[in-house]
Amino acid sequence: MATLSSGVFRFNRFQLLLSCSVLFVIIYLLQGRKQPPSAPPPGVSFWHGVPPPSPHSPALSLTSWGAPVVWAESSLAAGRRSRFLGTPLRVVLVTLVVGNYAPYLQRFISTAEEHFLASRPVTYYILTDNPRVLQPPPPLRPGKQLRVVHIAELPGWERLYLRRLPLLAEAMRDMVGEEGVDFVFCADVDLEFVGAVGEEVLDKLVGVAHAEFYGKTRSELPYERGESVAAVMDEEGEWYYTSELYGGTLSEMLGLTQRCSLLLLQDQAQGVKASAMEESYLNRCFIDHAPSCVLSPEYSGGGAEPRVRSRKRHCPERESDLC
Repeated sequence: MATLSSGVFRFNRFQLLLSCSVLFVIIYLLQGRKQPPSAPPPGVSFWHGVPPPSPHSPALSLTSWGAPVVWAESSLAAGRRSRFLGTPLRVVLVTLVVGNYAPYLQRFISTAEEHFLASRPVTYYILTDNPRVLQPPPPLRPGKQLRVVHIAELPGWERLYLRRLPLLAEAMRDMVGEEGVDFVFCADVDLEFVGAVGEEVLDKLVGVAHAEFYGKTRSELPYERGESVAAVMDEEGEWYYTSELYGGTLSEMLGLTQRCSLLLLQDQAQGVKASAMEESYLNRCFIDHAPSCVLSPEYSGGGAEPRVRSRKRHCPERESDLC
C-alpha cells in the first residue's frame, strides 16, 4: 500500500510539472507574438507627431486637440458650408501692397472675385503706400466692396518686415468700430485663388497647413529654434502653418495679430530676428492658442486640386521670397 501511495504521488507530481511547463510555453508564445496595429476609425486623429500614410487620408479629420481638418471636397466641408445657408455674413479679406508688389493686386482681386466666397459680401481691405494702386478700380460683383487704406511708405524689406504685423493689428483695431464684420482673413497679395473657397473655411480661428511641410515629423518642421521669443521647444508643436493665409472672427484675429506683434517687438528690443519672420511668430502663437479649425494643404497650394496658389518671386532686397 505504501508503495502504491508513493507511486501515485510521484505520478501526480509529474503530471503537474508537465502541465505547468506546457502552460508556460503557451503563455510565452502568445506574449511573443506581435499584433499588427489596427487602423484608426474615420474621424479619429492619429497625428500626434507621426505623419499620416497619405495626405488625403480620410482618418485625418481631427487634430489631437479636436479641431476639424477641412478638405475642400469632403463631406465635412459640405456640412460646414450648409451651416451658413440663409445666414447673412460679412467677411473682410486683408492684404498688404507696398513697393514693387502693386502688380500682383489686380490678379489677387480678380481671382478672389471668382473663387473666394464668391456669393458672399466681401470687403477687400488694401493696406498700401500708394493710394492710386487701384486706378482705375477693378469691376466687383454685387455686394463686394473695396477699401484702400493709405499707410506710410516703407522702403526696404527690413522695414516692411518689422511693420507688417503691427499694421495688420492696427487694421483689426480699426474694424472693431465698424458694424457687422464677422470674419477676417489675411492673405499675401502674391496669392491667387484657383479653386472654390467657400464657407467651409469660416471658424473662430483658422490656420492653414503649410503644403511643403504637411505630413512631416515634428523634428522636420521648420519651427524657430534660435534665440527668438518665437522659438519652439523640441517637444512642442504638431502642425506647421503658412503665413500666406489665415483668419477667424474679428475678435480672435485682433488677439492673434496683437500677440504676434508683441513677440516681434520683444525680439526687436533684443536685436533678434526670427528666421521665418512673420511665419515664426504665427506658428508660436498657434501653438500657444491652437486654431479651432485647420485647413488642409489644398488651401496653401498642395493636394491634387489646390484652392490657393502662391506666385512667389525673387525679391532683390533679400535672399528669400516675400512672405
